[in-house]
Amino acid sequence: MKKNINKIILYIVNTVFGIITIAPILYALAVSFMPPEQIFSYPPKLIPKELYLNNYTDALNAAPIMKFIVNSFVVSLGVTIGEIFTSCLAAFSFSFFDFKGKKVLRYCL
Repeated sequence: MKKNINKIILYIVNTVFGIITIAPILYALAVSFMPPEQIFSYPPKLIPKELYLNNYTDALNAAPIMKFIVNSFVVSLGVTIGEIFTSCLAAFSFSFFDFKGKKVLRYCL
């Protein structure tokens, strides 16, 4: 019985944290579809009255978003390649060399 109560409490806590985590993302998505006068109205609305897609075209025209996306892709690709390279070197050294602290470092990984 105590096990079931602990599971129920764990599910409730996880659900609350999940809602707290996803609520701002859903609100930002909802606000992205609102016209400017509805975004700044008081009290704030959670669901847009009408779909307003000009926010996306305004954002794409206001800043060079595609340039930013390409730059992010290039940087992330470079970092990923560097991480794979250094991971391969570390794996090689762990496999073929014996050195002090090898077991400790392996447990740290």
